[in-house]
Amino acid sequence: MAIEEPGVLWRDGVYFYAASNFAKQHLFYPMWGATYELDSPYRIRRDYMDAYMIQYVACGALHFKLRGHHFVAKEGELVLLACREKNDYWSEGTARVKWFHFNGREVGPLLERIYETNGSGHMSTFFGARVEPLIDDILQGLKSGNCSEFQFSRNLYSILCQLAEQSLEKETPAEESVRRAVAYIRRHYAEPLSV
Repeated sequence: MAIEEPGVLWRDGVYFYAASNFAKQHLFYPMWGATYELDSPYRIRRDYMDAYMIQYVACGALHFKLRGHHFVAKEGELVLLACREKNDYWSEGTARVKWFHFNGREVGPLLERIYETNGSGHMSTFFGARVEPLIDDILQGLKSGNCSEFQFSRNLYSILCQLAEQSLEKETPAEESVRRAVAYIRRHYAEPLSV
């Protein structure tokens, strides 16, 4: 299958989910998602979609322009955005990003709480490490089609609550160094080396 998006080198997905009317009225639900391997000239600009999006940078970096701020989300960080607001994101080098669009009647107030706490929706590796397993679970559920609407909602609600919570617990510089070292080893030495 040919990949039609410029800058998408590889992808796992896009996997879609058709939420029930009950889920649309009462739960949080994913809409579609994938994992992309990106490089320049990948770029998305939008301000029209009635959905929200989580992007977790598994490797590399992704540039964002949201709410008048430009920032770079690096490995282990994530970004939460409202797609109906003006947003622009792009790759200037190789990156692997796990992402999905989602919705729910009460997402807006939680998102505003997260923005009050954090400003841009750009979340540090501290939060990324906490929610990555839930992101993986959602993407696996989209891929397999074997996830209940309640599990999807529970995972999304848990992600949003963790991102909205101002935790007193912070990652120390030593913990960050160890986490980055482990990520580097996994990325570069996960498969046996051959001579």
